[in-house]
Order: sequence, then structure tokens, then C-alpha cells
Amino acid sequence: MPTPQQIRRGILLGAATIAVVGVVAATAPSWSTTSVAVPPRSASARTVAETFWRAAEHRDCATMRALSDPDDTTWCVSWWDTFTGQDPHLLGHGRFSDPTTQPDDGTGETSVRFTVDVRNVSGMPDGWNEWGLFLRHTADGWRVSEEGVV
Repeated sequence: MPTPQQIRRGILLGAATIAVVGVVAATAPSWSTTSVAVPPRSASARTVAETFWRAAEHRDCATMRALSDPDDTTWCVSWWDTFTGQDPHLLGHGRFSDPTTQPDDGTGETSVRFTVDVRNVSGMPDGWNEWGLFLRHTADGWRVSEEGVV
């Protein structure tokens, strides 16, 4: 028969284990369902945009970081956000437009437009919405510099 001290020690150890698991789960990003290959430096802006969006749909945060400058991991949410229902869902996308260079605004950015089917995205109605990725050419090739509703 365990002593009262052994029972208390067991309860404390169990509570500590649950607390540690909870903290790790609440702060860890969602796990990627697949790994999306980063295209070569010579890839077109459209190829980079399509690859970046495929990574977003699969929550492949590492690929999203590799294809954005500055880092864009908007679609990577923590396990806790997923658990509490604050998880944006990317359900699909339409055809990507040909890249369009912005007017002479000095940024040298190119944009690619498409539609996205989303649910539970803050500030957007559920369903199909116009979306765009803005890309700029860097030493590493085309990189997403911004994204949003167009």
C-alpha cells in the first residue's frame, strides 16, 4: 500500500506532466501535412506564388518562410488556435493569373491574383474571395513580400 507521501508525489508528477504537455501543445505551430519542395532560384514569379500557396494550404510553415521576404506565416496557427476554433481554413483556390508588374511605384513588385475558398478567416466572409500575392525579386529569386484581399 502506497504511503500518503507517495500518493501526493504521484499526483504532483501527473499534474506537472499534464501542464508541460498542455504548454507545449498550446504554443506549438500546427503540424504540416506535407512538405512542399522549394522551387529553384530561377523559378518564375507565378511558380513561386503557386508553390507558396500550396505550402499555405498544407500549413508547411518552413516552405512559406523560405518563399517569403519578410517571413510570411499568416496561415500557420498554433495548436491552441485550432483547438479553440480560431483556425482559418483554406479549402481551395482558383486559377492563378499571369504575373502583373505594378505601375512605376518604385517597389518593382509583381502581383499574382486568384480566388480562395476560406472559412473562419478574420475580416473575410466565408466562401470565395479575390486574393493576391505580391512578389519581389531578391538574390534568392522571387519571394512573396505581401498578400491579401484584392
